[in-house]
Amino acid sequence: MEIKHSGCKETFQKSEIFYETCQRLDVNVIALVKLQTAIQASNNARDVKTFRKILLETMLGVLYLTKFRDALLDELKQANNGAYRCLAQSLHDRPKELYSTLNGFKSWIDKLTASQN
Repeated sequence: MEIKHSGCKETFQKSEIFYETCQRLDVNVIALVKLQTAIQASNNARDVKTFRKILLETMLGVLYLTKFRDALLDELKQANNGAYRCLAQSLHDRPKELYSTLNGFKSWIDKLTASQN
């Protein structure tokens, strides 16, 4: 019985890491919004470069998060617990939301860059 409790605690800790990582990625998204506003106002090449760098880092972060999530979902599936099923749905949707937002930013910056060439 003690081993199972330990496994649940580890799974819970991994869930906390997942959401903390989401929060860090959200900070990057906020930075992208601020940079997008600055770029629209001044079209500064340095801001565009910084925007692309943060965008790439954040997209890579979402890829890492998705791999981490997949492993965590396997653990939750094995737990076969109703509360974990709710958590699993939340875990499943969050990277998709982030990636969708980032794809929107990527389309915007790609169009902007193409129109400048």
